[in-house]
Amino acid sequence: MVLSIYFLINQLSAALSGQASLSVWPASAFTYLVPFTVSNVGVLIGCRSLPAPSAPAS
Repeated sequence: MVLSIYFLINQLSAALSGQASLSVWPASAFTYLVPFTVSNVGVLIGCRSLPAPSAPAS
């Protein structure tokens, strides 16, 4: 939902006026892809299993 609002703020006027250049469409895609990627990388890092603690040396 938030990403759609970002698109509306940043790219909608160019898209609706028909003056969207070739650079507008990749920027629109990045509006969705960058936060999605960052979020998923964060989940993957957070879900990594930690190494088992080593036994104390005797």
